[in-house]
Amino acid sequence: MKFCPICGKKDIKGEFCTECYAEKINSILEFKEINIKICPVCMSYQFQSRQVSFDDLNVVVKKITKQNIQKNLQAEITPMLPEIEYRPGKRYSFEIEVTLSPEERFFIPGNIEMDRCSKCDRQGSQYFEGILQIRNPNKEVIEFIRKEVAKNNSKGVFITKEKREGSGFDFWFSSQRYMQNLGHLLYKTFGGILKINPRIYTRNRQTSKDVYRMSVYFELLGYNTGDIVKVGDKLIKVTSTGKQIAGLNLLTGKRTSFSSKDKAEVIPKRKADVINVYPEIEIMDPETYQPLKVENKKKLKLGDKVNIITHDGRVYMV
Repeated sequence: MKFCPICGKKDIKGEFCTECYAEKINSILEFKEINIKICPVCMSYQFQSRQVSFDDLNVVVKKITKQNIQKNLQAEITPMLPEIEYRPGKRYSFEIEVTLSPEERFFIPGNIEMDRCSKCDRQGSQYFEGILQIRNPNKEVIEFIRKEVAKNNSKGVFITKEKREGSGFDFWFSSQRYMQNLGHLLYKTFGGILKINPRIYTRNRQTSKDVYRMSVYFELLGYNTGDIVKVGDKLIKVTSTGKQIAGLNLLTGKRTSFSSKDKAEVIPKRKADVINVYPEIEIMDPETYQPLKVENKKKLKLGDKVNIITHDGRVYMV
């Protein structure tokens, strides 16, 4: 005995009872055409007032069709798509086959419009939400910024303008939220000075309210975590950077700190071989090939390679 999968009515002849079948047919016959708006730049479609990324357009069409018919409709949905070129301005009309049973098929009209989403539309425009100020950068920092931004273009993140400014660059960003995250990433990766502040950009004449733009300032100090610097009469191995620089005093072995504003001279490192460990550690000078005693102690073996610095005629392992 067959029964209707929707209402449970028994002893039916088709897939559904007469009442449920009529309701389904009416829902399809009264169905409006499917309109889909695609952003060909970031490969996303507009769904319930937001942009959703996709990989397969067929899946998108099926999802939207299913949402618009009935959530409990047991139907096979087959998009009959033409060859699609993902380029702004392109428009396509097509049909969607809705199959209830081998004998019951319906065709719903559909349209696809290719247009940039609001985020991608900012690319190449003068729109910006904040300025990233980079000072004393090296080539590695600038390349890092460009690569990180390129990886996030699909999310509507762009540098809309850049300008050489003093000892660095100013970058105008389309997304202040991403710009702040990038500032923290730069600080974590390279160390330095990071400042994040909102600034008044203009005033809205209609509301008489100030319009703010975010400012992110990042300054590379010229040295990084792991470097050895001379500050006054101290030799310090830098362990963290910021407004206050933390490190380890090589002469005393104690933790210390100094201000990022203090003058710090970077002491270059060299690699050397350990040639003696008892009664005291000695290394071979990589330039003169003479044995040199080191001032600090470490647990080493003959033949180990270590980093050293030379200061005031004394050698330190770092």
